[in-house]
Amino acid sequence: MALGNLDVHHVGVVVGDEGTPHIELLESREQRFWRPGPAGTLHHLGSFASDLLGDSARLATGGLPVEFGGGDRERPVGFVYHVAAVGVRIELIDGSRKQDFERWLAGGRLAEATA
Repeated sequence: MALGNLDVHHVGVVVGDEGTPHIELLESREQRFWRPGPAGTLHHLGSFASDLLGDSARLATGGLPVEFGGGDRERPVGFVYHVAAVGVRIELIDGSRKQDFERWLAGGRLAEATA
């Protein structure tokens, strides 16, 4: 579904809540960003970033271009994915949203964590 320039995709997700690191399982769909890769490949590793824009810029300067994220490539909002030459992605999540995600893992709504 598209809302103006905003693409909205509904994706099935399950996240383990037993300690850290959290394992996140996403429903793959051919036409979506989270489409399946070759068998046995890792899609992404995620981390909270205390400086989303600065950390994202450092990854881009270091050779990991922005692939996808909230906002736009020049100024990501909320989260951003960078992709390495081997195909694995690094997801940076705005560290100010960490408590929202912790509430979500404790049974809250995902919308509270991503709004």
